[in-house]
Amino acid sequence: MKPFNINSSMLEKVSNLVPIILAFLVPIFFLPISTEFYSFNKLALITAAVILLIILWGIKTIAGLRLEITKSILDIPILVLLGVTILSTIFSVNKTNSIWGSQGRWLGLFAFLMIIAYFYLSTPTFKNPKLIKRALIALVASATVSSVVSILSYYKIYLGSYSFLSIQNFTLAGSVTDVIIVSSIATVVAFSLALQEREVRFKVFYFPVIAINFYYVSITGTLTGWVLVGLGLLLVLLFTGRERLLREKIALLVVAALILPILTITHIPQIAKVFVDKSYPLELKLTSNSSWFISTSTVQDYPMLGTGPSTFDLNFTRYKPLSMNSTNLWGIKFDKPNNEVYNTLATIGLLGIVAALFLVSRTIKFVYVTKDVKDEGGLSIVTSAFLAMILVSFLFTYASILTTFLFFFALSLLIGVHSINGNMSKYTKPLVVEMTSLDSISSDNNIVISSQYMKYILSIPTFLIAGYLGYLAFKDYAAEYYMKKGLVAVTRGDSANAYIFQNLAIKYNPSRDTYYDSLARLDLAIAGALAAKTNITDVDKATIQTLVSEAIRNARIATEVASPLNTDNWETRAIIYKNIGGMAANATDWAIGSYNTAITLDPTNPRLRVDLGGVYFAKGDYLSAANLFRQAASLKSDYANAHFNFALALANLKQYDQAKSELDMTKMLVVKGSADEKLVDEVIAQLPIAQAVTEGNKPTVEQLSGVQTPTTQEPLTNTGTAPATQLTPKVLPNANAGTAPAKQITPTATPTLIPTPTKK
Repeated sequence: MKPFNINSSMLEKVSNLVPIILAFLVPIFFLPISTEFYSFNKLALITAAVILLIILWGIKTIAGLRLEITKSILDIPILVLLGVTILSTIFSVNKTNSIWGSQGRWLGLFAFLMIIAYFYLSTPTFKNPKLIKRALIALVASATVSSVVSILSYYKIYLGSYSFLSIQNFTLAGSVTDVIIVSSIATVVAFSLALQEREVRFKVFYFPVIAINFYYVSITGTLTGWVLVGLGLLLVLLFTGRERLLREKIALLVVAALILPILTITHIPQIAKVFVDKSYPLELKLTSNSSWFISTSTVQDYPMLGTGPSTFDLNFTRYKPLSMNSTNLWGIKFDKPNNEVYNTLATIGLLGIVAALFLVSRTIKFVYVTKDVKDEGGLSIVTSAFLAMILVSFLFTYASILTTFLFFFALSLLIGVHSINGNMSKYTKPLVVEMTSLDSISSDNNIVISSQYMKYILSIPTFLIAGYLGYLAFKDYAAEYYMKKGLVAVTRGDSANAYIFQNLAIKYNPSRDTYYDSLARLDLAIAGALAAKTNITDVDKATIQTLVSEAIRNARIATEVASPLNTDNWETRAIIYKNIGGMAANATDWAIGSYNTAITLDPTNPRLRVDLGGVYFAKGDYLSAANLFRQAASLKSDYANAHFNFALALANLKQYDQAKSELDMTKMLVVKGSADEKLVDEVIAQLPIAQAVTEGNKPTVEQLSGVQTPTTQEPLTNTGTAPATQLTPKVLPNANAGTAPAKQITPTATPTLIPTPTKK
């Protein structure tokens, strides 16, 4: 057979270029063509790089070139953590979330596998100190671009007219927290490189980089940013050594001259009010106490392997503490805890914590021994500080696609420092496979394959793996692309195309419960629009019936097949049944059953009880309605809607004194002079009693307890008599696995609760 000829130097250049390009692109890469612009596209970029490197590996195999993987003391803990993650995924309460990541977060088993694969495929690149330095410079340059864009948005200087660009906290990273982490790392890396750099022209490059990134950290003023910058600078100064610091007096003075004015204008109150926006919207985070409560409650029921990767959103609704109802965060559903420690404990259990600690301990040891590695460019110092900073960041926030990538990228660089110029330390060792047509024998650390035909055979799996990954990535991306187009069509009022695109999304990915939920909402919205027509034809009636039937089917797939533990999907299902009360005799029973299941899965949510009470109110069961409204008011004592609807139910039960008392409480909770206060006054005026408040019908001490000033409230609504809710399509922030049944499903019996999963 004719030998396969290829330019080996070109292959090597491409292989070396991929990690540097990715170091620059990942922090800033986003595309507005998927439902979530940032993390999803960063993962897609990493997956594309993995596929490319696998293809290059196959070509090298055929061409008879060296194939190399760098082994290190980190291999065993990485594989142990991966093994625990796989086991947790197998026993997950939501396998789709655990495999592909929850909607909007994406950090599931697949993402973890892609990042680890990239880590092993790219690490051999960093045997050359020039490539390590170029990768660091690429990251610093990317972080600086990110910081510049974030600073411009901070001061409301927008880069375009698109809605997503015209927000004050717009970032290329996808979240303010991630930008702060990247900016902190860039500040320290640039500072370290400036101390080690001998050429003045490069020093000049690093100084403005330090100023820009540190400025963003300073104006945001978060604890995470200050801790990371402080830790990084301290490590650099400690590891650099006194002699080097004395030689770099000018560089230190320049950096001080940059940092001190920034600290001055951002921390002296009279000056800071000009440069610092106190209303800048930082990312909302679950408190540490609530995160601890949820994680420890979860691990009591799922001790060893947790509930599965990327399932914290399901744990949140089931285990959130009642105390959250007394905060401004009571109506927000969090899909991540305060930091990655709590997330690991809840989602991959005690075994996950042990595996993570194993990896962390080995990483710390690896950083510590790096101080003994001698390199002229000070790369051991900068990579050690980089890795320590990203590791500490997980104590302050949860992991994202970007920060997880940066962690393994830092590991690659540190391993590269140990293998500079081929001088491997005792902590790292190359595993080399050489393809040759000569008869040879295995040597130390090398595996020599003699048959040229074997090269073609061994290349087949690499191309098959690359092809399969490409197929999976295409289907997943196509689904997100069409769902995005569908949502855009909805905003434009183009229901026909919205329907087509959302069905295409389900065709490409039939596992996402959010797709079925969104399509169910769209079905009902279109049916409602047709029903509102003045002259309804027989064709319209048939179409309405079909759309309602499909809405029910999609809602049942989302709740019964795809994600039985997702409260949002059960609420959508309940609203659908509530809307079709005029079409199905037992629709109300189905709505009640769906709300009851939602309450079982989210027991401290007062709004669900108000909504369920509204169903009973509408059917004339005022006693049941009053009981649910009272429960809602007990769960959240300052919930105006609960007190208002409780008063209406009591009035229908002819308990006028108690109704007046609840209306007085409602009036205390709403804003003075608002439409809500006028509504309350109108209801009071309609009560059979019109006398002044007496001791017998004043609010009780218990009711008044803790109520000093009106709190932020949703508009008052009589949930029992309001017109049918028109659902609009949306993608909810979580998803699960499942496939659609072959036939359409309509309710035929009284619904029952879906049992909670058995404990592991």
